[in-house]
Amino acid sequence: MLPILVPEHQICIFSFYFGGKMHKGTCHAGELYCKLEDFDISQRAKVYELGCKLANAGNQVMISSASRRYRIWVSLRSPYYSKVSTDLLEASSCA
Repeated sequence: MLPILVPEHQICIFSFYFGGKMHKGTCHAGELYCKLEDFDISQRAKVYELGCKLANAGNQVMISSASRRYRIWVSLRSPYYSKVSTDLLEASSCA
């Protein structure tokens, strides 16, 4: 699977609380994404390589592009975030 490529002006970015801290998020095609990392526009090859690596590991990945940066976003339903979600549920349960 390959990452989805989207011009950043086509997405709406918001902030949300998850895993004990604030994150940047967006929604695209009915999927919620969390920002993983920002990259300078000169790091195009690195962005694509990391995006493909994450996607090949079973994650839904989106790359947004703006005039001076790329951002990698990972779906909140992806395996990348399943460990964080499981840990939060276990920590909040009463034993």
